[in-house]
Amino acid sequence: MEDFYKWGGIIVGLVLIVLFLSLILAFPVKWCWNVVMPYLFELKEIGWGQAWCLSFLASAFFKSSNINSGK
Repeated sequence: MEDFYKWGGIIVGLVLIVLFLSLILAFPVKWCWNVVMPYLFELKEIGWGQAWCLSFLASAFFKSSNINSGK
């Protein structure tokens, strides 16, 4: 039972670290968007939550999947 709590704590800790890092990395997206996009395309400024969603979607859409990398 102690191993279960140990591994559960490690997994929860890793998930929290990944979430924290993804939120930290959303701030450069927010800053770049708010500096460039309103002036170029007359778009609204975005908040950190919208920047986090935008960076998540961009990484999901543009990340390459090497399915045949083992061959």
